[in-house]
Amino acid sequence: IIRIDYIIACGTGSDGRETDKIYMLEANTTPGMTATSFIPQQVKAAGMEMKDVLTEIIENQFE
Repeated sequence: IIRIDYIIACGTGSDGRETDKIYMLEANTTPGMTATSFIPQQVKAAGMEMKDVLTEIIENQFE
């Protein structure tokens, strides 16, 4: 599980063409894992259990 924060900057380049650039701000390889943290809330909203998600991640590494 990883969380990546980014911004998308929209504007006009020096040549007059519209450009969209993505700037990565942070890669967090261990996001919060408490019951009120973002990842566990997403898992719960999807109708899943954290233990099942983590078990699947671990088992997939052995395949």
